[in-house]
Amino acid sequence: MSDTAKLLSTDRALRDGFTLHPKDEEVLRAAKVVAEAPLPKDMAAILKVGGFMTPPGLEEHSAALTLYLEIMTAAMQQMIAHDPKAAPAITKWRIEWRYSWRMVAQAFNDTFGSPWSPPWNQLGGIAACRAAAEKAGADMMEPPWN
Repeated sequence: MSDTAKLLSTDRALRDGFTLHPKDEEVLRAAKVVAEAPLPKDMAAILKVGGFMTPPGLEEHSAALTLYLEIMTAAMQQMIAHDPKAAPAITKWRIEWRYSWRMVAQAFNDTFGSPWSPPWNQLGGIAACRAAAEKAGADMMEPPWN
């Protein structure tokens, strides 16, 4: 990793002292700068900014990652609709306990089981927060969600 490596993240938790998953901490140790950016509708939009850490092959798989996020969000919407405890738990983890998206994913997996792998899957945490926020009529990218 170069000395100028930057991490592009839309998760306010990585900048504002939220509870981080060990994988979040690992990524942050490798990055020199954490840059804030809006959540792209297409994962390829992240790569256009340039100079940011990206896993090998991310650019080639950006459409699949975007689709995966949409599928996970739909799955979370169904899980929330079927379990009245799910949305309040997600809200508590993200807003009250200030969990990063990875921590939300891990907590959801540990409590309810999840359709994603690994249990700390960041996109799973994003999907969980998006679904819970939308159920409450909120935008997961705005305070207090992010």
